[in-house]
Amino acid sequence: MAYDSDFERQEALRRQRERRRRYEQRRRAHIRKQRIVFGGGGLLILLVVFLILRGCTGRSQPVSGIASTANLKVLPEVIWDPEDLIEDPGEGRTGPTITLAAVGDIMCYDEQLSDAMTGSGYDFAPAFAEVAQVLSSANLTVGNLETNIVPDQPYVGKPNFNTPPEMAQALAGAGFDLLSTANTYSIQYGINGLASTRQSLQQAGIDAVGTYYTQAEREVSGGAVIKDVGGIRVAFLAYTKGVNNMFLPEGYEFSVNLLYEDYYFAYTGLRKEEILADISAVEEAGADVIVCMLHWGSEYETELSDDQQEIADTLIEAGVDIILGSHSHVAGPVELRQVQNSDGSTRQALIAWSLGNFYSFMSREGTMESLILQVSMQLDDDGQVLFTDVDYVPICTSYEGEGEHFRVTNIPAQMEKYLAVAEDAPDEETYRQLESAAQRVKNRVGEDYKPQGEDAGPLDEDPEDAQTSE
Repeated sequence: MAYDSDFERQEALRRQRERRRRYEQRRRAHIRKQRIVFGGGGLLILLVVFLILRGCTGRSQPVSGIASTANLKVLPEVIWDPEDLIEDPGEGRTGPTITLAAVGDIMCYDEQLSDAMTGSGYDFAPAFAEVAQVLSSANLTVGNLETNIVPDQPYVGKPNFNTPPEMAQALAGAGFDLLSTANTYSIQYGINGLASTRQSLQQAGIDAVGTYYTQAEREVSGGAVIKDVGGIRVAFLAYTKGVNNMFLPEGYEFSVNLLYEDYYFAYTGLRKEEILADISAVEEAGADVIVCMLHWGSEYETELSDDQQEIADTLIEAGVDIILGSHSHVAGPVELRQVQNSDGSTRQALIAWSLGNFYSFMSREGTMESLILQVSMQLDDDGQVLFTDVDYVPICTSYEGEGEHFRVTNIPAQMEKYLAVAEDAPDEETYRQLESAAQRVKNRVGEDYKPQGEDAGPLDEDPEDAQTSE
């Protein structure tokens, strides 16, 4: 991650030291608790037996509602239905319906590394357990891996970001099929690090898109990864605005897909010809749906730039169906456009301007909450993409769960616990925090998207007039 000034760099270091101090305090407190537990082992066993017997005799009636939780006098309105996952809307249609789930940046700070460390390695699976069902329920699940996987180098967080292969294995286990590796840290460990990251993902069963070790790799289908799902060929392309103020090594200019000619400082000169050539190659390869994953915009910025608007217009005009944005680290608006083709026909295009941080440990407001975008689509009689459902699940990365482990929390499912088994739910303060996080995501995503039915007409608003930011 690049900083605009020494002050920002020093401020970031100060925040990181403060987080580490808090983390160390919690770790020591946890160790003290463990010592107390082990020291009173006999008493603990007796207490457990007592509680089990008490639980078996004291729950003859099922718990209903939340009335039994004295601290919560009034249950706030649940603002999201956690059961509202993608359903197959294809009944009565002739073509298959497929689903796509997409998340934002996947990062790993020192605190996350320490949390995942075990006696024999690392285990990141618990961090994704709560959202694995949502992710794996889609036909395709994608995200942006903003770290490297280089086993012969030390595993560290910011500013160099190197993560053990267990991360790839955990992401695969959670349901990920493809990750963009075209982002700020693509060449942080050179070309060998780039190759190692790709190889680690592939060994875990995850496709990587946007970075390449050989020219031949880059030339296949314009550098895209094409997945055949139920007879629908979905192509993925990925580009980044820069690579952490570094230059691509001589002879490896092909190794990272770049948005700009000046990718080092000014981020100007859109590489339009090269990008359009990639899209043409994807179309020639027989892709039915084109998804473009973009590492663009400015960090922590929610207002869309004219440059982003121009890039989106260019890509959609060239035939891209879905744009998935990352890099700002905060959730942004989702926009569904009605597009007029050159022959006068119309089609749809979907833009998620920024999907935020899926897994990280940032301190800025909005960087610990984001969304899992859910899209259902099929092809109409003319072979055009029809979005039959567009939805999302608000999520957050928390550090207050059982055992104080990092976890990506399905906010609606966590809130729903208050309506199920009340005494197993978090306290009122946690509930309010989850509710506020979900509302902030909702405000950022906006309302410029909606499902388009079989006979749906154009959107109510002209895309140019639609509000696309807070």
